[in-house]
Amino acid sequence: MSLTTRKGQAAAAAARERARQAAEQIGPAAKGARENAAVRIHGARKWAAPRIEQAAQTVQENVAPKVSAALEATAQRIQPAPQELKKLGRQARRRARMASQEVTARQRKILARTQKPAPRWPKVMGGLAFAMAIGGALAAIVMRRGRSSDQTDLDDAVPGSPASTDEARSAPAEAEAGSDGQVRTS
Repeated sequence: MSLTTRKGQAAAAAARERARQAAEQIGPAAKGARENAAVRIHGARKWAAPRIEQAAQTVQENVAPKVSAALEATAQRIQPAPQELKKLGRQARRRARMASQEVTARQRKILARTQKPAPRWPKVMGGLAFAMAIGGALAAIVMRRGRSSDQTDLDDAVPGSPASTDEARSAPAEAEAGSDGQVRTS
């Protein structure tokens, strides 16, 4: 075996050892980050749920009546004329049509007077809450997808797993981390 081959194998073994030690250090940090993210997502969902509910109530109370009134007015406009109007002359039909339009206009005025303009802030807050809920859901999905692939990589480095116990037996017992975060053995 040549000298360069031995040096290459020694360098590879040293690199593997450094990678194993780094994985041992990263494992607890990743677990802590995962737990912190779960707490944050739970808090965001807890914050967003009442705001989404308020937005739903706002839509139900403000938007639904307006849509209903518009549909009713449209139905009245497209309703065919009664048979009696067809028997009347042109002027009588015109007068009946004008009277119907006046009644519809009065109904609109009455509806406009009785309905106060709704404040905008509930709708704005509802929109923000909805956006936050979507962001939280997306974050949860990303975290869940990331966890499944990261967990398999980190399982090899977590203390107590089968792969790390074999390596821990062969590793020197006096490994310690320096102030710069690098692990050194004595």
